[in-house]
Amino acid sequence: MTMDAFDSAVNAAENRGIYYGQVQVTANFVVFPKGGSKQSYIENQHDPKDRRTEVSLVLSPIDEMGITNLITRSVIAESTEWAKIVWPSLRDDCKVANPREIDNKFVKIQMVPNGRSWDDKKTGEKREGTAMRFLAVYANAAACKQAFASDGNSARMSTVADSTDNAMAVDMTPQIDPNDAERETAKMFLPALVKSSGGNPAMLKTMLSGMPLIAKFYNIDSPEIKALMAA
Repeated sequence: MTMDAFDSAVNAAENRGIYYGQVQVTANFVVFPKGGSKQSYIENQHDPKDRRTEVSLVLSPIDEMGITNLITRSVIAESTEWAKIVWPSLRDDCKVANPREIDNKFVKIQMVPNGRSWDDKKTGEKREGTAMRFLAVYANAAACKQAFASDGNSARMSTVADSTDNAMAVDMTPQIDPNDAERETAKMFLPALVKSSGGNPAMLKTMLSGMPLIAKFYNIDSPEIKALMAA
């Protein structure tokens, strides 16, 4: 894997917020207690009227994009972002009847403004939130890669983006073993899952249970996950 800042700059400009890759989807019930962090909803413990549905989306770009970062978003189904952007793009543009239908499928997405903005405490600059808008769902990896080429794209050199999120600064760079490629691919999803769970072990355990390709190799007690939780 080659890291080159100039290649990274080209990739960032050329993809125009459009990505091709394999997506994993999980959905869980959560609550947002006043003064506390997000928690998994527990029946008979939490008030049903406080229950919300969270959909987590993790996209692993195809190799041809030359991007090693995972594209992740967690969206509350009761929000405008889901109702006006994410779900209509799945339902109307991709003819999907239920979000579970795209789990582990290859897709084309575009990151679009979701209407939220905030001031970055580190830089003082205003940041704009983005959401995943689904443009296409493909039958398999080959069809996804064909669409990438047909849209006028050419394969690019793999690059590694410089992460400024020190809280997640655990080296998760995969050392690919031809006999263990599936495990290493699953490993790449771990930082995004831990971050999405907000460090809540119960929620992370639930999320893992909904991702068999990852749960096949990792669980809440795996050293890799413990290291990320500690970070």
